[in-house]
Amino acid sequence: MVFNNTLEYLDLMDRLNQTKTPDDVVRNLTRFKISIYESDLEKKYGEPLEVSGYYILFASLCCIIAMGFDLVHGFWSKKLWFPVKYFPFNAVTLAGITVAMKLPVDLSGSMPGVVDQVAKLGSIAFMCPIMANFLPSLATMNSNVLLTNVIALGVLIITLVVNICIQISTGVVGNIPNNKFDIELFEDVYDFEYEATELWSLNDQVMKTIAILDVALLLLLLIILVSSS
Repeated sequence: MVFNNTLEYLDLMDRLNQTKTPDDVVRNLTRFKISIYESDLEKKYGEPLEVSGYYILFASLCCIIAMGFDLVHGFWSKKLWFPVKYFPFNAVTLAGITVAMKLPVDLSGSMPGVVDQVAKLGSIAFMCPIMANFLPSLATMNSNVLLTNVIALGVLIITLVVNICIQISTGVVGNIPNNKFDIELFEDVYDFEYEATELWSLNDQVMKTIAILDVALLLLLLIILVSSS
């Protein structure tokens, strides 16, 4: 059941009412039932769907495979500018990219784990080779189609950059326990042993620095793409 915490708390309050617990204690504890119920509601409607992860994975794999085919095609035909044949700059690929960029666009997910943070930042970095791969496509389109696609990509990139900047300022990006007190609190709250691995050496400042560099590269690539167009 999704309201286990609320039901357990209400059951606890009933048992306290049947005992000789002081009224002021019961009254103070009663105030928390609304917060617990709202917390259960938030958990019910805010928990991630496993299907969404596979959805993002599938879209990312499609982009990677298509760019890989273009790379092989470029080497095979001895065209080192890697002509875009399988991953062109059009509405279909932009739709797939929008799905692949769902993690960094999400403003509400806290994603406190290091692996979660790396996944979010990896999606931003993944956008850089995608934009570089689009450059050879610019010469194959007429002016109207080129203008439409560049505007659509620009809206996507600006949205992505603004959302990442918001997440940096609010702490969603870089939300990693990096001292003894934070780690102990993290373990107590989540009932999870914070095991030491090489990834744990990435602290919040490193994550924020990587995110800022990714944002700067995205803006630079957007300027190059618009100027080339």
